[in-house]
Amino acid sequence: RIVTLLLNHSPVSSVLTGNDGVFHGEVPLPYLYAPEMKAQALYYPVGNDIGQYLGSSSPAVTVKVLYYDTGLNLDVANTAYPGRELLLKGSFDYGNNPVAAERSLSVYWDGELVAELTAADNFSLELPVSANTRLGKHRLTLYVAPLGRYAPAQSVAEVEVTRIAPVIEVDTPGIVLLPFTQDIRGKVYSSLGPLRNANVEIKLGDWKVTTRTLDDGTFQARLGTGMSLTLL
Repeated sequence: RIVTLLLNHSPVSSVLTGNDGVFHGEVPLPYLYAPEMKAQALYYPVGNDIGQYLGSSSPAVTVKVLYYDTGLNLDVANTAYPGRELLLKGSFDYGNNPVAAERSLSVYWDGELVAELTAADNFSLELPVSANTRLGKHRLTLYVAPLGRYAPAQSVAEVEVTRIAPVIEVDTPGIVLLPFTQDIRGKVYSSLGPLRNANVEIKLGDWKVTTRTLDDGTFQARLGTGMSLTLL
């Protein structure tokens, strides 16, 4: 007779009984990464057995499943800026289990796949943030795919995309006499450091002059007093 073998109520194999009604066989365990599974044998009549025998099933037997747990650590800033890169750092934690040689990682931004990489123990990735990215909170998910006996894992972080608030410092004279010409010096910077090659416009009434910042964020221009400064 044909006996169907089930794992977690799903058929995975079939075996034939001997003349004494005894059966035996091997069942390959699927990679489900669950602590236990339920094994069961099922017989249902076919062919000439229909009408003579009733179907039957064995009691379910609990099978303990052994596999390697994967811990996935993610280190990422909780703030990102449009047009700049977001640095991701991470590592795997296998406890006392053997360390896998290499794993496949996927990075999702609000559920959309944005990057893939392979890594061993420690890894890092510079993730570009589009200049058109919506301001506000976004969901960043790092997922490691299963590998044989190694279970999958994921780590989730919330990242808020915001604009950089620049700061302008200007050195100007305290008292001037018109007409007057003065070298205006200053510096433009933000929480990320100096703003390089930023366009600075200095106005005095209908007169204006533009200049650009150097690599250290400083600038210099010649203009009269009573001006207002605008960073473009």
